[in-house]
Amino acid sequence: MFKRHLVLAALAVTALMAVACSDSPSTGRAIADVSMINGGEPVSSSVSIAADDNIPMEFRWRPYNNTLMDTPETTPHGDIVIEHYRITWTRDSAGSGVLPSREENTSIFVPVYTLVTAGVRVVTASEKTDPSLAGPPVTMTAHIDFNAREMGTDSEIKFSTSFTVIFTN
Repeated sequence: MFKRHLVLAALAVTALMAVACSDSPSTGRAIADVSMINGGEPVSSSVSIAADDNIPMEFRWRPYNNTLMDTPETTPHGDIVIEHYRITWTRDSAGSGVLPSREENTSIFVPVYTLVTAGVRVVTASEKTDPSLAGPPVTMTAHIDFNAREMGTDSEIKFSTSFTVIFTN
């Protein structure tokens, strides 16, 4: 009887180890965030100005397991580099159509526990001629998914933000 229970216990432990090992080791290692967009002011874009609109965003990050912010800067986590972002749109105002999704590569260096402001190209000059922006004012929500990498590791960090953009003449 004891041997039977011992075998069942060993099988249960083996099953739990297999489930526990299926998670990626880099999942949930950091909290990255956009702290402020456009200095806290509403975001607007003039479709009559044929130029890209770069919006200032404030980024920050900290290791997930350190809520006290008392870990030295490089131990055990280092700085991150935001390498890529993807913008998708939803329409808030009357009318139809949205701007097409767009992906961009970037290189925004964000040291741990430090606020960093960098410009993100939200609207390109060519997007301002899109038929979905005919008859301004048009209001859309920009959804931005960022991909970052912790320096010195293969650890990926993903985070998102969204905000309203008012397109005017």
